[in-house]
Amino acid sequence: MVRADGKLRHRSSVPPWQGQCAARCFELFAGVTNSLMRLRVQSTLVKQIKVAQSGDAFLQRCRELVTAGLRPDFVVHEDGSLQFGSRICVLEGDVREELLREAHNSQYSIHPIGTKMYKDLKLNFWWHGMKRDVAHSVTKCLVYHQVKEEHQRIVGLLQPLPIPEWKWQHITIDFVIGLPWSTRQNDVVWVIVDRLTK
Repeated sequence: MVRADGKLRHRSSVPPWQGQCAARCFELFAGVTNSLMRLRVQSTLVKQIKVAQSGDAFLQRCRELVTAGLRPDFVVHEDGSLQFGSRICVLEGDVREELLREAHNSQYSIHPIGTKMYKDLKLNFWWHGMKRDVAHSVTKCLVYHQVKEEHQRIVGLLQPLPIPEWKWQHITIDFVIGLPWSTRQNDVVWVIVDRLTK
């Protein structure tokens, strides 16, 4: 409906108190969304690693060498953890096993192969012999060994090789070994076959 001043006026069957309620709900929803956007998720494993670092004699010695400037490859992070470059140092024990278990068996990782798991872990974590430990951890996984995708082409009818157009376009080379010694003291024959002329 058009009013006399030229503005549109919508006739609505919604009472005004419902419109105010909807506006208030929108304000609350915007506030909750804004709070969720600032939400940070942090693993408890990192906290466990930091706690375990404080009780290890080797890492305490490395920390002392870092503060003295003798170990430039290690860094003491602002949160107090010892890092190798930008990767946090993980100790041997329960924390490392939990880290390997979570990296391999969690719902987000879906049992990766050893090289994929190693590349993912080495972005954030470091320990001596890490690649070996990751490979050993993957070999112990029963699900990984049961569920393997075939990386072969689907078996079907044999496809004949195309016939070459020129001599010596397609050749095969073989060595026949283990023959009896000849008079010239040779026991190997080199066989070259042209597929067109044979």
